[in-house]
Amino acid sequence: MKTQKVGDKVKSKMIYVQSIDLDRAIMSAQVNLAGLFPPTGWQIWNQKIPWQPIPVHTVPLDDDKLLNLPLSNCSLFNTLVKETLKRKVVREKVRAKMQLFTVLAEYTGYDARTLMNFSNRYFYNMYDALIVQKSHGLRLPSWANWAVLEDMKETVLFALNILYGIYQTETKSRFQGGVLLKDILEMITTAAQSAPEPKMVMYSTHSRTIIALQMALNVFKGELPHFSACYFFELYQESNGQILKVISAHCYIAVVSHLQEQKLQSKERQRR
Repeated sequence: MKTQKVGDKVKSKMIYVQSIDLDRAIMSAQVNLAGLFPPTGWQIWNQKIPWQPIPVHTVPLDDDKLLNLPLSNCSLFNTLVKETLKRKVVREKVRAKMQLFTVLAEYTGYDARTLMNFSNRYFYNMYDALIVQKSHGLRLPSWANWAVLEDMKETVLFALNILYGIYQTETKSRFQGGVLLKDILEMITTAAQSAPEPKMVMYSTHSRTIIALQMALNVFKGELPHFSACYFFELYQESNGQILKVISAHCYIAVVSHLQEQKLQSKERQRR
């Protein structure tokens, strides 16, 4: 198998990075780039700062038709979501969650109907904020106990299924994750035709986009992506042709393992 590294030294046309216009996603892209491409040789501009600037491109959220999923201005998709909400299984599930919506409305100041409108993302963002606080060891509100968080998690997954699944799943995927998947496959096709650069394209976005991509790939397993979750699409040249590998990864685990390995190697050198 013929492989080609992205490169030890980053060049302006070697990698293209685009992020959704959200602070957390932009910072994630910047951190990943800092780890992927520490400066070497002439790129080192400060011996105490092993970092070099690499462009991260964005477009306004309202104009982002690639990473800001689900797209809210697609009339056909919105019609399919409305039809999904009319399904018996959906109406029964929403009724079963009324107590949760009532409790959250009381403590958060949001109207229960606002929280029940999954298209506006208030519910999802609320759950996401609580999980971020919890992951950083911060104190949660007294009402946000384990049972409430589990109930919210189940509701978030159900809401995502309303947007991407349950009814007319394949058609919904075409207008959401299918847009991103088409872009990825077009870039891979271009690369397969011996396009020299860029060697790597990186997208940084939020978990809803990852789920939309999973639905388009038909690999969604009903689980929320972990922080730093990502997909790699790698093109290889073999003697009998080309092969595309799709790899799902939780980057945080890989980074932690790498850092732990470095620490062990450092301790071993100190012993010697």
